[in-house]
Amino acid sequence: MSLFKLPKLQFVKRDDGEGMLSFRDFAERVGYNRPEDFQMIIHDFIRGHTEPRLYLATRGIGKTVQGTILTSAYLLYLNPNYTIGIVTKEGKRVQEIVRAIADCLMAVDVPLESYNGTTINLRNKRFSVNQANCKGVTLGGRGLRGLHPDLIIMDDPVTEVDAWSEAERRLVKSKWDEINKLNTNICVIGQPVSNKDLYSVLRGKILTFEQTWDDIPDKFFGTIYKPDLDKMRLTVSERSIQMSYFLNVPDDPSLAFAKIETVDYYCPDNVMFIDPSAGKGDYTAVSIGNIFMGTNKFVTCGFMFNEAWFDIMDILPELLARFKVKKLLVEQNGVGAGMPDMLYKAGISCVPITSTQNKHQKIISVADQVPYMALTQLKASDGFGGRLLEANQLFIENVKEYTYDAKHDDGIDSMVSLIKEGFGVRKTD
Repeated sequence: MSLFKLPKLQFVKRDDGEGMLSFRDFAERVGYNRPEDFQMIIHDFIRGHTEPRLYLATRGIGKTVQGTILTSAYLLYLNPNYTIGIVTKEGKRVQEIVRAIADCLMAVDVPLESYNGTTINLRNKRFSVNQANCKGVTLGGRGLRGLHPDLIIMDDPVTEVDAWSEAERRLVKSKWDEINKLNTNICVIGQPVSNKDLYSVLRGKILTFEQTWDDIPDKFFGTIYKPDLDKMRLTVSERSIQMSYFLNVPDDPSLAFAKIETVDYYCPDNVMFIDPSAGKGDYTAVSIGNIFMGTNKFVTCGFMFNEAWFDIMDILPELLARFKVKKLLVEQNGVGAGMPDMLYKAGISCVPITSTQNKHQKIISVADQVPYMALTQLKASDGFGGRLLEANQLFIENVKEYTYDAKHDDGIDSMVSLIKEGFGVRKTD
């Protein structure tokens, strides 16, 4: 869906008047497929504007090839004095893009003065050798400072792997802020993966153009440009399809835990999981739960104590008896290594657990089971004291408010560990 009317652009002459190839002929000459009409949009979008802009498109349309590589190469082919900055996530990708641009130029006999993997200098340019015609940098690189290129392209600065990382989001936003000081002729190219990423921050706030699966002509159905999504749905999640082909930004999956039902009951007999801490601002988390037969939900009564593990030993017998705990699991990574021994000495048997899975991945892997979970909220009227009531409330808040970058995740981590380790739920490990 276009948010503006694309201009009709015709660039067929160099400054010196020499006749040049059209963009489509250029693409074919340098070894790429001749661009289709729907692929010309990205080329025209980049060249037809000088204000900050955002191009979002369905997977397979050729964003990087048509937009970043071929358009950059064509602009340098037309004008040896033009300068371009390429910003992308990883050093290897920077080198691949700049190499592809250099290959295009050499394929049409544009003489290169130098090429070193991330920088291209043309022989016929009329400015200082210190100002590269094309310079590629990573998000953390500083190579564009002081260069002020005529055009800057940010190519896929955000990926799904780290889109929910606050540190990664800060890095991408910092680079955006930095390059805006060099030049406002910036085009960001990519595909939204998070409601918190740079694409979502800029979407609709700067000049934006979007192409979805629906915008690709039907004659391309069944090709890489417009794949058969019904067949794809047999093996690919709907969430991924909506994001990749319709640009529908998914909610942060961690926010799903906010929808866990809060109940006033707990199971008659239970399994307990303890995630110990050394105190000093960290929490010892205790999760007690089982499948409640009346609702067929996994009901967890949890506690987050702002105490070291050895300081809750006095209250542990009460919890074991009150909740009729049949099995006790203890995380022994790091500070918890001594807890099993102390429990044995106190006559309490337990099973030591060592976890090696990435914590966030482990937590998110059960997000789709939220409709089948419940959290017990205790009441003073049931005979629970203030220490337990406070720790129980902290636990509920910790689970429901969990996000990727949460400062504390002890409560929800212990609950998920209870489900996985205590009940053998490992289908997504």
